[in-house]
Amino acid sequence: MKNNWIPCSERLPEGEKLALLCLVTYMDFDFFNHKWGNVKIGVMEYLTKPEIWNTKVYVKVLAWMPLPEPYEGE
Repeated sequence: MKNNWIPCSERLPEGEKLALLCLVTYMDFDFFNHKWGNVKIGVMEYLTKPEIWNTKVYVKVLAWMPLPEPYEGE
């Protein structure tokens, strides 16, 4: 399988919509140990106008990729 991850240091999601769902590789901050946690994969929303990841916790998004189109059957 081809690696389609786009590092956030190269570019961030863009488009006409105000919010875009993306598959992301990220780390969240462990406040008890004062360090970044393990790398995880999840789905996050990117807000294109303020240009931020919409999250309620302190995270560092490392890379992202667009979600595929939904399956529609044959």
